[in-house]
Amino acid sequence: MGMRLAADDVGAGNSGLRLLSQIHFDIVKIDLSLVQGGVMRDSSLAVLRALLDLAERWHATVVAEGIETPRQLEVVRGLGISAGQGYLLGRPSASLEPDPVDIDELISRDDWLGRSRKPAVTSTPAA
Repeated sequence: MGMRLAADDVGAGNSGLRLLSQIHFDIVKIDLSLVQGGVMRDSSLAVLRALLDLAERWHATVVAEGIETPRQLEVVRGLGISAGQGYLLGRPSASLEPDPVDIDELISRDDWLGRSRKPAVTSTPAA
């Protein structure tokens, strides 16, 4: 019929898991609480892996919501999740054309404000 079905905020409550067991979704959007918790807790990582495995069996696209730090992006990429949304990747905008995103450059940052992990080069005056 030309229609795709998405499950939003999966992992935010028990209804998401119940729906996943009953309905075949084309897109599974992982709630930001799991994405942000996955950086800090093994239990969140285990749930992320299980949801990713289920989505892969259905050939569904997985979207990680709430990516706000380079570490969160690194974890999401490490799990094999190839789509994401969050302030690190792009701020809300009225523009219909998204700005290009350099994922590798984002991961090299200390924080989502853009400070780089690379040491700053300073020059000293010659004596």
